Amino acid sequence: MNLLSVSEEKKNYKVRSLSLNPCDKTKTVSFVDKDIVGPVDWGLKNHFDYRSYEYSEYSKNNVLCFGLGKLAGSKLPGTQRLIFSFRSPLWKGFFVSALGGAAHVFKRVGVDYVTIEGRSEKPSIIVLKGRKEGYVDVEFHEITENKLLNVYKGYNGKEGVYALSEYLISNFSSKYNNDYRCMVVGPGSLYSNMGATFSATLKNNEMVVGSEEWAGRGGSGSVLYQGHGVAGIVFGGEMERIFPGVDLSDLDNVKDILDTYYNESYIKVIKKRTTKYRYNPKIESGGTFGSNIHCLGEFIPLMNWKMIYMPRDERINIHEKLLDKYWKPFNKESMEPRNWTTCGEPCPVVCKKHRKGQHVDYEPYEADGPLAGSYEIHKTDVSVKKIDTIGIDAIEFGNLSAWILELISERLLSSKELGLSANPRFDMKNFDYEKDSEINANLVAELADNVAYGKTEVCKVLRQGIRKSASKFDEMFKERIKNHSSGYNSYKDFAVYVPFGEDGCIAPTMYWAVGNFVPVPIQGKYLTYYQFGFFDPETLAEECFKKAVYELYSENTGMCRFHRNWATEVIPLLLKKAWDIDIDKSHNEEIIKKMVEYDKKAGIKPSFWDSHRVLDIVAYGAKEFGNMKWWNEFENDKINTARKYWEMFLKSYEDKLGISWDYDYQIKQK
Repeated sequence: MNLLSVSEEKKNYKVRSLSLNPCDKTKTVSFVDKDIVGPVDWGLKNHFDYRSYEYSEYSKNNVLCFGLGKLAGSKLPGTQRLIFSFRSPLWKGFFVSALGGAAHVFKRVGVDYVTIEGRSEKPSIIVLKGRKEGYVDVEFHEITENKLLNVYKGYNGKEGVYALSEYLISNFSSKYNNDYRCMVVGPGSLYSNMGATFSATLKNNEMVVGSEEWAGRGGSGSVLYQGHGVAGIVFGGEMERIFPGVDLSDLDNVKDILDTYYNESYIKVIKKRTTKYRYNPKIESGGTFGSNIHCLGEFIPLMNWKMIYMPRDERINIHEKLLDKYWKPFNKESMEPRNWTTCGEPCPVVCKKHRKGQHVDYEPYEADGPLAGSYEIHKTDVSVKKIDTIGIDAIEFGNLSAWILELISERLLSSKELGLSANPRFDMKNFDYEKDSEINANLVAELADNVAYGKTEVCKVLRQGIRKSASKFDEMFKERIKNHSSGYNSYKDFAVYVPFGEDGCIAPTMYWAVGNFVPVPIQGKYLTYYQFGFFDPETLAEECFKKAVYELYSENTGMCRFHRNWATEVIPLLLKKAWDIDIDKSHNEEIIKKMVEYDKKAGIKPSFWDSHRVLDIVAYGAKEFGNMKWWNEFENDKINTARKYWEMFLKSYEDKLGISWDYDYQIKQK
C-alpha cells in the first residue's frame, strides 16, 4: 500500500469514525461530516440517527458513543480526555461523561469517534489496534459470564475492575508495544444502573498507582455492559494524529501561539491558573480534595445532607475536626511526599494525588465519607476502595448509601434487610469520630458488595438508583412510612437527588448550591452554576445557561476541566489554526438545544422536586446565604414557594435557550 507524504496526508485528511457491533462482530469505518466539531456533537448525531429516544436505556439501539476532541494528540496539556455519550439509565435523558487521559493513547487507533451498537449474547472484549498503514484491526473476544464473575472475584491478586484490567493485560498486551490502554466495567455494571467505566494508565504492563480515571456519572458502564454486552475494550496502535492546519503536535507551534496570545510564557499562565489542582501555597495543599476540604468550610455536605438543619457554629466545629482527621493526614501522606501523578497524559498540573495506593479526589471522598458518616480519612479509604473495585459511580453510590444509613437509623429499614453486619452511627451529637466513622465506612463498603451481587432483595431494589428504589420502598414498607414520626409520607422525603422525568434522577455534585438542583438538561456534572449563594431564579437561570455554554468548550473538545481557566478563551483560536474551524458560543448553545430536543422526543421533561429533604436544601439555602426575601416566603409556605421558584427558573432558562420543554406550568407566569 503506497503511503501519502505528510503534506499529502494533511491535504487529504478526513476525520474518521468506527462503528462496532459486538452482536454480529462487524466494524464499519466512515468519514465524518465537517459540522461535527467534537465528541458531544458526534454523540447527539448518532442518538438522533439511531432514534435511541424511542427505546429503553438498555436497548441495543441505545448506542454508546465515545471519542476524542480536535486538540487531542497535541502538545497542549489537558487535551486528552475521551468523552462518552449515551442515554442514561439513571437520568433517563441524553448524558455525557469524561474519561481523563485515555485519548493520549486512543489517538493511536486512527479514528476520532466510536459508536457501539447491537448486543453480544456473551460478555465481550473488544480489541482495537490502529495500523500505520491507516486501517484498524478489530477483534471481538467472548467469555462466559461465570468466567467474568470469577475474574472479578480474584485475578493476579486483584478484584473487580482491577482484576479485569489485569486479565486484559495478561491476554492482549502482546498485541501492542507499550502503546495501549484498557477500559473496563466492574460487577456494579452487570445489574445496576450506576456502573462506571474504569481505566488506568499502563506502564510496562502495570497500572500506574493514582492514575485511575472514571467515566462515572450517569451509568456509562451499565449501558456498555447491559446494553451491548461489552465488559472491556483494549485500544492502542501505531497511528499519529494529523492536524490539517498548524501542527499542534509540534511544541514550538504550541509555544508560539500561546505565548503570543498571553504575551507571556504559556507554562507560567497554566501553572498560575491551575493552582487549585496542582499546589496552592496559601493552604499548603492541592488537588480537588486538598483544596475543597479546606475551603468549603461549614458548607460541606454531612450526614445525608442533614447539616442544613445544624447551627453554623456546630458545622464550623465539625469542619475543624475534618481538617484534623481528614485533611491533615492527606497532606502528610500525599502532598508532602509529592505522591502526585497524571491521568496518563504529560501535564504540569499533576492533579492526581494519591496516598497508600489510593487515588484521592474530593467528591468520592466526600460522598462516601462525611456525607455517609465517616470523618476519618483512613476509615473512608475502606469504602471508597470497595466502591471503586466494584465499579460503581462513587458519587452516586455514596449519596445513596448516606440515605440508606439514615433510613436504618430512622428504623425505616433494618440492617438485616440489607445484609449489613451492624447498625450505623448517624447522630452527630453523640458521635465518636474514630469508632463511629469506622462502623459507617465499613457498612458502606458492605452495602456496595451486597448491591453489586444482589445479596438481599432490598439490595436488588437499590440497583435501580435512589428515586426508583424509594418508590419501591413506598410499596414494600408502606406501613412503616405511614406511621413514622417524621410525618413524611414517602421514602423519597429522606432522599437527595435531582429528579428528571417520571422516574429519572441523578445525585447532585457535592456542593450546597441551589444550581445543583435546578432543571437543566444535564445535572450531576458541571453544566450548571454551582457556586454558593441564593439567587433570584432569573439570575440563576442566566448564570446556569452561561456556565453550560462555557463548560461545553471543554466537553466538546476533550479539554480537561482543570485547565478551563486558561484554555477556554483560546480554544476557538486553536481550532481555527489547526482545523480551520470557526466556533463560538452559538455552537454550544445549539448543543444544549439538541439535548432538550432529544429528551423531549424521549418523552422526558423536567420534574419538580419530590423530596422534602431537597426542598429543605433549597429553602434553608435562602436563609444560609442571606436571601431573606425568599426565606420569608419559604417559611410561610415552603412547597408552593419552592414550586414558584422552580418554575420561574425553568421559564427563564427556556427563554435564554429559545426552546420550550412543553412543561405544564402550575403557577401563572408573567
